[in-house]
Amino acid sequence: MKFNTVLGTFALSTLEAYRVSASPIDPVSPETQSLEARAPEYCCMRVVGYGFARSQFVPFVGGTVHVLTVNNSCKISVDQDSTPPSQGGCPGWTGHYENCERENPRVFSLPAEACQLWDKT
Repeated sequence: MKFNTVLGTFALSTLEAYRVSASPIDPVSPETQSLEARAPEYCCMRVVGYGFARSQFVPFVGGTVHVLTVNNSCKISVDQDSTPPSQGGCPGWTGHYENCERENPRVFSLPAEACQLWDKT
């Protein structure tokens, strides 16, 4: 290798390292880095219908969340109210069903332990 090639490579590497280290760091407050601030809240929801039953944690988004599709056509969602789970919002969530006449699904909330214990079939 020629000396100029080695020197040029070293100079480019130095400039790239400087550019990375010289970039500004975004200010971050300690509370936004805590697990409590970053972790979404969840509710344990049980979905039952003709020929199926499933329990799963559903994240709180304050809107509609798709939960399950059965037989490629029955779409089951949960309509959430604006009350987060930490303030008792889970029982207020209701099921929303599309093309589910045959399956006759129902959605209801359960304690978190139920989602940890029941088999998710």
